[in-house]
Amino acid sequence: MPNNKIAVAMSGGVDSSVAAILLQEQGYDVFGIFLKFWSDPEIDEESKFENKCCSVESRMMAMRVAEKFNFPLYTINVKNEFKELIVDDFIETYASGATPNPCIRCNKFVKFDLLLKKAKGMGADFIATGHYAITHDDKLYRGEDKSKDQSYFLYNLTPGQIKHVILPIGKYEKEETRKIADQHKIPQAKLKDSQDICFAPRKHHAKFLKKYISDELQRPGDIIDVNTKEIMGQHDGLPFFTLGQRSGLKIGGTGPYYVVGWKADENALLVSTNSNDPLLMSDSFLIKDTNWISEKPDPNKKYDVQIRYQSALVPGVISQNKIKLDKTVRAMAPGQSAVLYDGEEVLGGGIIDKIF
Repeated sequence: MPNNKIAVAMSGGVDSSVAAILLQEQGYDVFGIFLKFWSDPEIDEESKFENKCCSVESRMMAMRVAEKFNFPLYTINVKNEFKELIVDDFIETYASGATPNPCIRCNKFVKFDLLLKKAKGMGADFIATGHYAITHDDKLYRGEDKSKDQSYFLYNLTPGQIKHVILPIGKYEKEETRKIADQHKIPQAKLKDSQDICFAPRKHHAKFLKKYISDELQRPGDIIDVNTKEIMGQHDGLPFFTLGQRSGLKIGGTGPYYVVGWKADENALLVSTNSNDPLLMSDSFLIKDTNWISEKPDPNKKYDVQIRYQSALVPGVISQNKIKLDKTVRAMAPGQSAVLYDGEEVLGGGIIDKIF
């Protein structure tokens, strides 16, 4: 029989704090784990930035919750693993011309693999996080609050992991979570949500990449209007742009302009004033590195497909890792993940590879 000792991944935010409070009220023997991630020391010093997921302030907020509710909080240093598994892949994916999703990799390799192993070594049979999703009978489901549902980020979970995972706030609306925090008089109730990449500040995103991407990939090149063939300006490296991007182009003309592609052999960035330019629209693509939680999807059945976090679900079919949607979608980006849903259940998914 599993014991009732549970490790809660504490970030200092409202969601993980309420998760710990709810579990304790349900009778679990709770202890918290605060993970210390990697962030670039030079960027940190220059911009006074700390990794949002593990800043000194975040740790202090997690400690205050643990002290108030009388459970232990341990800090575990996973800087090296985070740098190797998350940050290095982030850099390499951008360098290859794709768009990474580091949060998905962090959940796969750190929070629900490394953390689970460490928690078991500390005597826990379960781990919990503040994700808005639901686990039941070794399966994964969308969270009750569809505007905050985070099951998209968790599609790499396996049944063997899910049986050791509890997501206490998955059945709550976000405002309910905040009310619970307020009722328990913890300051996190008022904290704003953050969706930035945790290890690089938004304003220094390109600067962060410039430090690690080779000089060869940072060669200036032409920005070309695909409709008029006119050269609109110069870019400072193709890896710094992604499909559908509007900001940061720094070009004149009658805009706004959107990135619709590139010609790597000519080092040219392609743009258009049409936000729904045909080059941005697609309904078919291949996925790789797939994970199916319980069983592979049926090629004769339609599923709902999500191609980026909080994007609309689009019906489609899958066969041999090729997905065909019922309608075209905009700015599908290689490197992002496509997740399949059967109603509320998460079947799994994979990384978008080739787009047709």
